[in-house]
Amino acid sequence: MDLIVVGASTLGRDAIAVARAQGKFSVVGIVDDDPGRASIVDGVPVLGPIDTLAPLFAQVDGYAVIVAIGDCRSRYAVYNRIVRSIPTIRFATIIHPRATLLGDARVDDGSILFPGVVLGPGSHVGLSSVLNANSTIGAGTRLGGFVSIAPGVNLGSDTVIGTGVYFGMGSAVAQQIHIGDWCTIGALSFVRRDTPPGSLIVGSPGKVKKERPT
Repeated sequence: MDLIVVGASTLGRDAIAVARAQGKFSVVGIVDDDPGRASIVDGVPVLGPIDTLAPLFAQVDGYAVIVAIGDCRSRYAVYNRIVRSIPTIRFATIIHPRATLLGDARVDDGSILFPGVVLGPGSHVGLSSVLNANSTIGAGTRLGGFVSIAPGVNLGSDTVIGTGVYFGMGSAVAQQIHIGDWCTIGALSFVRRDTPPGSLIVGSPGKVKKERPT
């Protein structure tokens, strides 16, 4: 199936590489609103701004799309903008062949899994989430949509992660913890307690430094 990548930044390039490794999609184009974007990224032509998608889908209904934008809130906004303009849009799920899904682990549409990711049995990755290399999701853990996980993150079993949570590199969460929507977990932090929505958590053990509007 032909794939269009939304975002010409570093994550966009990574998404192209993962899609090529998966071998399920042919990456035929990129869309990006940055007027200073390159015309070709890793051999893939940049077709124009994101609004280019609507006329493309009006002509050909065989494309799938992946939103490869690193910032959780920006990815959420662009994803919903696309859905509003093209209600029948098809979002791809791209999973590197060296990622491992154990048992009945599930991944929702629009997500990207990098090499070395391990999903435990019964875990669930929500819409349009990004799981970077060598991150581990424990058995029964549930991720809301639009989560971003940096390399080397470890989430304990039966943990509940809200929408739009960002995990910095090497951070970890103990088992059976609830992380509220739109939290930010600092690099190398270890979270051992439930956290309210919009929190910034840093340190080991993790401490709430501030709570932000959600």
